[in-house]
Amino acid sequence: VFISNATATLASNLSFNGNGLQLGDGAAVDCSNNWLLGLSGSEAAVNATGVNASLKNCRATSVKAGVNVTGSNFNSTFNSLNASSVCFAISTALNATSQEDNFTSCAASYSLASNSQLNSTNSTFNHSAVTWGAGVNNLTVNHFARVNATKHYGASVDGVLVNVTNATGGAVPMLVNRTASGGLTAWLLLTEFVGNGTQNETLSPFNVTAWNASFLNSTNLSVTSTGTFFVRDSLPIVSNASINETAVWKNETVLFAVNASDSLLEVVWLESNYSGSLA
Repeated sequence: VFISNATATLASNLSFNGNGLQLGDGAAVDCSNNWLLGLSGSEAAVNATGVNASLKNCRATSVKAGVNVTGSNFNSTFNSLNASSVCFAISTALNATSQEDNFTSCAASYSLASNSQLNSTNSTFNHSAVTWGAGVNNLTVNHFARVNATKHYGASVDGVLVNVTNATGGAVPMLVNRTASGGLTAWLLLTEFVGNGTQNETLSPFNVTAWNASFLNSTNLSVTSTGTFFVRDSLPIVSNASINETAVWKNETVLFAVNASDSLLEVVWLESNYSGSLA
């Protein structure tokens, strides 16, 4: 099925030999969660050769490759592919994007060759199953994350300033945001991985520092998927306090000591050196 300069919606499952969908320039296909079913001898579920083509909501199985891309500016969204070889293969393709895809059921999740560029955002894939071909190829993996600042007893804290940096000193710039209603920051785009096959850098975990006049915490978070991450207050209000009082009871001096821990442990206890009855 060849599509070019048109929008198409798949009304039912599509069975095929060879290649399934052929996407030319400007093709936009929505599979509506229908299946691309490879038959004997099938190659790729989708072969995208055109510029500015897009594919979304597709599922594929019984194929060697999920998507083969050679055209620039290809966009893949909400696709789930099962292939014996590779889920998403790009060659001589610039500015390809993968968003909200699931590419875990393939021998290789991504394959890049011949000076290709791929930006993956919020997609699920096997990080150890990326293959690199000849040329200068670049892969960037991003996730959206937000921080929820809460007190140790669960109450949200508004107006907390949040800084996010790479915990191991990588190339991620500092992101600054402030919690609003419900103690939530805005969604922040964090780069988990950048690489070209020769020089690869994993930028997670991230260091998150959150503070205001009554809130302070700094913690490392491993961000490998989109989500909300909780940072709890660790600012001690009382620490190792001790109040000692004495009294005379039955001609014996009795010591009473009130001890308090910090606000995280919320421990208060009473001690005395008197072991008899006070009745």
